[in-house]
Amino acid sequence: QRTKDIDNVIATPDCSFIKIIDKQTSNWQRDQAQNLMTNWLSTAKPFDGVIANNDESAIGAIQAMKAANIDMKTMIVGGVDATQDALAS
Repeated sequence: QRTKDIDNVIATPDCSFIKIIDKQTSNWQRDQAQNLMTNWLSTAKPFDGVIANNDESAIGAIQAMKAANIDMKTMIVGGVDATQDALAS
């Protein structure tokens, strides 16, 4: 259901500038998201940000990007829960 919700939001006129270049599931798990992002980074395909269905997935993506020395000031990462860990990240 949550993936469909995100698809509906992305389909609105306010988000028409967003181009989704890949969709994968991390099952709402930080470690799975970190592995997915690490694998994505190894492809060297350019991207501007990550939209995650929960904060744990967003944090995992952030951890992978930081490990790859990506300047997080140039990256947008969105989660949806506003957990303490996510707000600190």
